[in-house]
Amino acid sequence: MQENMIVLGTIHLESFNGEQWVIDVELKATDRGDLDVLGNQALVLCIFFLVFAAWFAMSLVSKEKIVETQSGNQFESVEEFFPGSHR
Repeated sequence: MQENMIVLGTIHLESFNGEQWVIDVELKATDRGDLDVLGNQALVLCIFFLVFAAWFAMSLVSKEKIVETQSGNQFESVEEFFPGSHR
């Protein structure tokens, strides 16, 4: 909604014992003037992609960890998989 837009509506409620209520609703959009972070879709998408890019870059830079485990007389190498470590 943009500033000065008006939405008119009605809410109809009915209980199990047959009582009924009708509530008239009128909503008017106003400009609050403060920072509305969640209402600004461009800002939300920008923050999401910045966080995703930082996470992906960190996964490329991180070192692969190798854990040695002994099962019987054989040693097995278990590598942890991180997103972006497709080498």
